[in-house]
Amino acid sequence: MTWVLLSLTAGLADATIYAAMKKLADVPPHVTLWWRFTLALPVLGALLAVDGIPELQPGLLPVLLLFSVLIAAGSLLIIRATQIAPLSTSMPVLSFTPAFLLLTSWLMLGERSGPIGTVGVLTIVLGAYVLNAHQRDVGLLAPLKALVTARGSLYVLGTALIYAVSANLGKIGIERSSATFFTTAAYGVVSLLVLPWMLRSARDLGRAMKEHTGALLLMGGAAAVMMLCYALAVQLTIVPYVIALKRTNGLFSVLFGVLLFKEGRARQSLLGAAIMFAGVVLITLSGA
Repeated sequence: MTWVLLSLTAGLADATIYAAMKKLADVPPHVTLWWRFTLALPVLGALLAVDGIPELQPGLLPVLLLFSVLIAAGSLLIIRATQIAPLSTSMPVLSFTPAFLLLTSWLMLGERSGPIGTVGVLTIVLGAYVLNAHQRDVGLLAPLKALVTARGSLYVLGTALIYAVSANLGKIGIERSSATFFTTAAYGVVSLLVLPWMLRSARDLGRAMKEHTGALLLMGGAAAVMMLCYALAVQLTIVPYVIALKRTNGLFSVLFGVLLFKEGRARQSLLGAAIMFAGVVLITLSGA
């Protein structure tokens, strides 16, 4: 089951990216964003060199541009969330992405889910409730309200919604090119889009390189590993299974938050993240 190990490694690498971002809390978000995508380009470029440039289908360019803008926006929200909120309570909220996909995939691709998918959505909501269960003293619905009142969770929830749209665009883009070409091109477009802001921030760029070399290299290396493992895994099994296991990033983020950043409520956060992951699995099974 090589694809299982690859998918789990992708989830671990994803959580590592978020942990590295938290180490960059004093770096302007656009600087972190630029490094996040640029440092992964050499590995992605090597993958593309091995696979070769495919035949490009009509309509690829607008899909690529919109996809790139969306993943840049989602990443900026994630970066901001890591700066202001604990990893253990904010990152598991990304598990809402498959729940949102039930609607966006139906609208954009005509894909429908069954009753199991609905149970999966409710399971994710239950997990979110457990994640914020300490808020119950101020009202029965307070744990769910925390998703939109706590800025860190709100930013990640926004990212989950953005990713639910960009995931469909990514599927369209890959069908019109290839997984390696579309991913490499998207990372390159994001890097170029952010470059003008980077050129205005030479001082911030230099300071980030000087003070946070290790975190920057860790973030870029983890991004490359994540994409490499993901690209290899989807060649061995269907994409929904890979995405489901990749969502273990929420569980890994809880562990990193507790072990590296000494965040509290470890047992509660881990239970909530585990329940949300179970919901992701159910949604995946409903579409398998």
